[in-house]
Amino acid sequence: FFFRPLIAVALRLRAFLWSMLQMLRCLWLMLDALWDLFCQWLTWAFVTKEVHWDRVYEQHGLFVDDDSLVVEVGANTGIFAGYVNRVARGCTMYCFEPAPRPLEQLRRQLERLNATQTGNRFVVQPVALADKPSDGLPFLSFRISGWGGLQDFYDNDLIPGTLGTWASWALGYNAPDVVSVPCDTLDSFAQAQLPDRGIDFLKIDCEGGEEAALQGAEFLLSQGAIKQVAAEVQGKDRCDRMEALLRGHGFKQVEVEQTRMLGKTEYYMLYARLHAPSVSVVIPTLDEEGSIQDTLTVAAICKPRPLEIIVADGGSTDATEQVVAETAQALAAFPDPPAIRFVRCPESGRGAQMNHGAQQAAGDYLVFLHADTRLPKDAVAIVRRVLADSAVALAGFRTIFSGQDSSYWPIAFHHRIKTHYPFMILRPYRWLFHHLRLLFGDQAMFVRRREFWRIGGYSHEPAEDISLCDRITHLGKIREVDRYVETSARRFDHYGTTRVTLIHVAMVLAYLVGQFDRMRRMYPPQSVLDRRRSRAKDI
Repeated sequence: FFFRPLIAVALRLRAFLWSMLQMLRCLWLMLDALWDLFCQWLTWAFVTKEVHWDRVYEQHGLFVDDDSLVVEVGANTGIFAGYVNRVARGCTMYCFEPAPRPLEQLRRQLERLNATQTGNRFVVQPVALADKPSDGLPFLSFRISGWGGLQDFYDNDLIPGTLGTWASWALGYNAPDVVSVPCDTLDSFAQAQLPDRGIDFLKIDCEGGEEAALQGAEFLLSQGAIKQVAAEVQGKDRCDRMEALLRGHGFKQVEVEQTRMLGKTEYYMLYARLHAPSVSVVIPTLDEEGSIQDTLTVAAICKPRPLEIIVADGGSTDATEQVVAETAQALAAFPDPPAIRFVRCPESGRGAQMNHGAQQAAGDYLVFLHADTRLPKDAVAIVRRVLADSAVALAGFRTIFSGQDSSYWPIAFHHRIKTHYPFMILRPYRWLFHHLRLLFGDQAMFVRRREFWRIGGYSHEPAEDISLCDRITHLGKIREVDRYVETSARRFDHYGTTRVTLIHVAMVLAYLVGQFDRMRRMYPPQSVLDRRRSRAKDI
């Protein structure tokens, strides 16, 4: 009787402690999950917001293509890995990060990315890269200052006050000032792990160790095994030395941009051994002496420049060829002008001419531009940025019209909605699940050359743009870019806005229901309209 109450109390106490332990375990798991979310938010809020990956890399032609091999030295918590996973497919990426806390966050990030359906593979390398291998490289960590706040090893305040203290723990910079980490060189790593493969994109951001990491890749640089290099460098002297090293190995500077991030000055160095994907512009013409000069000039002065502009003529009887030659001669005075060629096509018709021009083109990307349409000044950068997404097979700009009338809002409104409604009504399944959209030729459509020929190019029949959109959707999405090209409204000035809009609608619907042959004579070519107009003036 004496021990029975004690045993009961002990059993109840044991049950209470066990339940409390389970509650604490659940609370710990919840706090750990919330901490992980907070770390991700803090990383994106203080880093990604100011880096602007799309602008820094894609706009200048440095981007990660499909099936690339990417190496990042100083992967931190995996921000750049997330960018690669968004823009590319089938890539292999090695992420080097020796700091303990960012390494833990990096592993979690890469586990999530490896689970996505992009075909990318991300590999963690918990070592540092420098100019020579070592068992224990002194690693200078960020630290919390005596007054509170996060400082780097140059004693620069990154995030002051209590917020910096929290940020240091979230980002993992709560280690001692100097820690010892295993170290390797990129040359020895590549020799062991990548004996038969070069590096397509090398990114370096290791807070003061960028120069040493690049020096450790001396053999790869000398063998031309690294195609593109992007580095975030602190210190102007270090930036100059790295620039001299890259130029000495045949790299071409794309851009060096000075940026202040989190209170410190960094230099974004972008270098490429190989050129970015080249862009060829194909312009079909037939008696376009009045408009081809402006179109050529605007296309030729795009920044960056297109590789070439090919004028595919269908048998002009006016001075189109002479105007093209004179314009090309005048544009030769501009720095780095594109090649401008005038080619005569064996067959007339817009589809046949654009196919013939595409056969002559050497660019990786093709832009099909009407002779009365003007591109935006950054058109080449837009084309590269959009087609860097492997999910996009075909794209085009939005259109604004200029002409005698001051208002063409009904046409502009129709161009905005016509991308969707024809296929939404008559091809609802493909519109919903295959992203089938409709682009017209005056939207300056652009496509990868290999995919253009994979579907056989343009049809030689009228409505070649509708046919192209209809056939290319099994290769990827059709996208309308949120930028504008300016197109002449001469067609609408001649026939009237309402009539031309109705004819457009009738042509699209007739094509989709298989009755286009009956519509062919309703809408003569633009050159025929010009000749009719000139004859009327002569009379």
